[in-house]
Amino acid sequence: MLECSCIHIYSSPMDLFTTVYLGSCYIVIGLIFAYDLGPALQPPRQPFGGVHLTAVWVVIWFVGEATNGFHHWLLSRLRSNTSGKLSESLTQHAKLEYSLPTGGLFNKLLFPHYLGEMVGWLAFALMVNRGGVWGLNFFMLFLQCGRASAGRQWYVERFGAEAIASKWCLIPMIF
Repeated sequence: MLECSCIHIYSSPMDLFTTVYLGSCYIVIGLIFAYDLGPALQPPRQPFGGVHLTAVWVVIWFVGEATNGFHHWLLSRLRSNTSGKLSESLTQHAKLEYSLPTGGLFNKLLFPHYLGEMVGWLAFALMVNRGGVWGLNFFMLFLQCGRASAGRQWYVERFGAEAIASKWCLIPMIF
């Protein structure tokens, strides 16, 4: 919620179907967490690798979320003027001039914010070590890979294959 309220700057209004679909996904995720993590339903489970690795998973989760947040902030800077305030054309939903993001991991990856989110979900799954959370982790992995693949295609159509040839899509040296 904080990310959507304070960091995301949308170039146009979101259609009703997308809003309902995404809202429904988050409701289902919350319900799965409530069921799978409910203390009355199941006894506590050890984190993957044992309790002594809990701090490691927390640090990795923080790094993933910080990576996600930082790169979302860089994206928001693309849609603001030099003072950091939304430009007049954006607030009127006029056409924007898109550009390839730069800075941070954007210099090597097309979607480092997706990678950060995937790292955060993986660390959370390792820490909680429950079936429902692992299922959601794989759902998010496939969702982000699909979004990154579609986004890469959009970049190719918009800027040409040469403009992104030196960048990995999502996971360095793999995809």
